[in-house]
Amino acid sequence: MKASETVRKNTLRIALGSAVLSLLEQAVFLVIGKWDITVLCGNALIACAGVLNFYLLGKTLDKAMTRDEKDSATMIRGSQSLRLLMMAGFLALGALLPDVFNLWSLLPPIFFNRITIFVYTFISGKKEKSGQQSEGKQDE
Repeated sequence: MKASETVRKNTLRIALGSAVLSLLEQAVFLVIGKWDITVLCGNALIACAGVLNFYLLGKTLDKAMTRDEKDSATMIRGSQSLRLLMMAGFLALGALLPDVFNLWSLLPPIFFNRITIFVYTFISGKKEKSGQQSEGKQDE
């Protein structure tokens, strides 16, 4: 099943937000003098896992929309459990290979999706309000 346009568009937003926040994380490690290649690897591992998690959520919701309410609720709960296990697996991989992944660089990317969604919602809300205000001024 091909991903819908909405899933692709929103996953791209999450990927872009994760990339920007990843650059910020790299800069912080560089400024405090703790940057090495393991920081980049750890950041990339969890940021990519977060984008994959979001994509799989979108695909699940798309698929659930075609089913009845009981089946879709079961599907969504099952997907949530599996995606949580997937994220835990990626974190465990990062923690178990400290020569490859910096432990501290694994933690911030866990929140990148939420931060990106918050910022996008805030920005799109401002655009919507400014559009409504300009329409109101034209009506007067």
